[in-house]
Amino acid sequence: MFSKKERNINVILRTRIDPKVAAQKAEKAGLKVKRIFSLLPGIAVSGPENVVKRVERARWVQSIESDRTVHAIKGKRKGD
Repeated sequence: MFSKKERNINVILRTRIDPKVAAQKAEKAGLKVKRIFSLLPGIAVSGPENVVKRVERARWVQSIESDRTVHAIKGKRKGD
């Protein structure tokens, strides 16, 4: 038998603790830290979906949201 490879997902974890400490905890759990935010305490991470779900239940995680690419469109707005 073979195990199905878990897909990686990108998320932002808002934290209840210092984001630098949260980053260490996330890495220890098996996630890759892509960015640390300080204005709104949080970290951008990627990793297997099952690991993200496990970390999501940690007491130091306030909330979780998808980390998606944002595109800005240059040009005139309607009505301008």
